[in-house]
Order: sequence, then C-alpha cells, then structure tokens
Amino acid sequence: MAFCTNCGAELAEGVRFCTNCGASVEDFDDGAAEGGMGELDATMLVEERPTLADEGTRQGIEQTRLWASAQAPEDTSPQFPPTMPPRYPEPPMAAPARKSGTGKVVGIVLGVVAAVAVVGFALFYFLNPLGLTTGIFENSAAAQAEAAAQAQADADAAQAELEATQSENEELQKQLDEANKQSPTSETPSSGAGDDAVASLDEGAIITAPAGYPTVRVGNSGEVLPGSSYRTITEDDISDMNDWELCVARNEIYARHGYAFQREDLQEFFSNLSWYQIDPDYDESDLSKLEIDNANTILEVEKSHNSPYLQ
Repeated sequence: MAFCTNCGAELAEGVRFCTNCGASVEDFDDGAAEGGMGELDATMLVEERPTLADEGTRQGIEQTRLWASAQAPEDTSPQFPPTMPPRYPEPPMAAPARKSGTGKVVGIVLGVVAAVAVVGFALFYFLNPLGLTTGIFENSAAAQAEAAAQAQADADAAQAELEATQSENEELQKQLDEANKQSPTSETPSSGAGDDAVASLDEGAIITAPAGYPTVRVGNSGEVLPGSSYRTITEDDISDMNDWELCVARNEIYARHGYAFQREDLQEFFSNLSWYQIDPDYDESDLSKLEIDNANTILEVEKSHNSPYLQ
C-alpha cells in the first residue's frame, strides 16, 4: 500500500500523481509502498512533525496529513498535476449512410422518358406522318373565316339599319319643318281700332300685337317655334327670326305650362293665343331638361344679337 508523501492520501498502484493533491510520486520509494510508509527522507520532514514510523498505522497517517494541512496556508485554488493525462479519444462518429442510387436512377429514367415523349409528340405534330393534324388546321381556319364573315355581315346589316332609320328620321323632320313653315300671309282682322288694336288670332296667322312691335308669324299649330318641347332646337332653326320672334319663341316654352308673365308685352301677346291658359299651380320644375336646353339655346342667340327685348 502506497501513500502520498505530501498529503498522506492513499495512492493506487502505478499512479504517477496523487489523486488528492496532485503531487508527483515518481520519486516515491517502492520499498516504502510495500511496507507501509517506509523510511521517509529527512529532507521531507519538518520540525516537530510526527514521524510515520512511530505511528505505523492508518490513524497516524491521517493525523500526519491533518497536521500538514494545518501548518500550510489554506489554498483554495484547484490543484492540477503539471501535466494533465491525455483525454480518452472520443469514439469516431459513424459516417452518414450513403443514399441509395435507386432514387437517382429512377429520376434519370423518368427524365429520359419525358424528353422522348416531348420530342415524339413534336415530330408527330409538325411532321404529321399520318396526315391527322392537317384536317384540324383546315377546319380551324375555315371556322375562323366563317365566323369573321358572319360577324362582318351582322355589322353591315346593323349599319344599314341604322342608316335607314336616320334617313327616315331626317325625312320626317324635313316634312315637319316644311309643314311648320307653311302659314297664311294675310293679317287677321282687327278687333279694335287704332295702333293699340290687338289681332284676333287663329292658327296660321301673322301677329301684330302688341302695337308697335314687329310682326310674328305663327304656324298651323298656333306656335311660333313648333316642337320646341319635344325636339332639340339648333341655331339653324332660328337663324331667320327677328329679335322679337326669338323672345316670343323662348317664352313660348314657359307659356305652354301656363306661366303668368310679369312683362305686359309677353302677357298681351300670349293672351291672344287660343291654346294659352294661365296655370295658378305653375312650377318651373315641370319643364323637361330638353325644354330648358332649348330655351338656353335661344337665349344665347338673343345675347349675340344684343336683343332689346332682353330684360
């Protein structure tokens, strides 16, 4: 049995360093290890240190170690041997298992098959060895041409119908305008005497009221500008009217709805028309957008003439 000469700890056989304090045991006497502690070197003893030879027992060794610890200053730092024993080598890591080449082979085979299929289809489609695709192209081209021809025919028919409708409308408008322009040229007999007389009016007359105002021709409908309530009036329709006729034509749109005029000249003029009746419930909201637009068109022409009948 061997013991450390530094701390007295029991040493295992064959160790080179104390497992308790880390001191080297290379110079430890083999004889001492075999016979207990053996005879210690005098240089290893200190004054008043009890010798192991006197004790010779495990208890004496333990007391010697405790005495040595008490004599030495407390060192809490870890004690390591001068040379750490080599670490045991870590077991080698198992090499990752190599993937089987079956998956690669399958992928390559599938890729080759897909490529062959694509090439084969392209050759069959474009070279057309059996003449199968020719009919497809011919039928498709014929169908497209037929559809285009039908669409063009439909468009031509619609255009012809539209032109016919427009021509018919123009013809009707011409007839209506021609009928409106036809009116008697003679003046109606006066209902009174002097310049203040107001004509008693029938449809298709020339109005000379109020006295001193220009004459106004009315059509067979008894209106100065027939159709201004249901058709769009253009500047060409009123280009041959004088300023008083323009004023009457514009206010005629309001008179049809029973408007009571504040101007005496307009009220006197329309009071002599058989169709004019004052409506006490007149509301300007009764006028349509077309009527308002026509009134504004006539007003713009009056402004361009600097008409003296604008108030």
